[in-house]
Amino acid sequence: VLWLAYAVRPIPPSPRRTIERRSPFEHVGALSRAYEQIGATRLATKRLVRGLRRRHTLGATDGMSDAEYLALLAGRKPEVADDAALLRRALETPLPAAEWVAVGGAIDHIERTITQ
Repeated sequence: VLWLAYAVRPIPPSPRRTIERRSPFEHVGALSRAYEQIGATRLATKRLVRGLRRRHTLGATDGMSDAEYLALLAGRKPEVADDAALLRRALETPLPAAEWVAVGGAIDHIERTITQ
């Protein structure tokens, strides 16, 4: 009798709702459009530098600011000093969209230089 009482459901369960999630590429596109609409070049640069720091730690750099990390990086790899200077400037001052595109190139050049 207990098994029957346990098994019988007087109200059928409601169907589960499925939440449509974005693909990673859609997420990147949505973030880039949002940052572009509000002119968040400093925030976007900070996120890019944080990703760079996560992938390339350069030792014990947890207590360092992003600017200090970029200075350390430029000291260890002089060939990326110009890129690091651009990133430091982009962290401090908002850049026009046409100039901010160079930030992506700087991150790419640093990545390629470090992984060689």
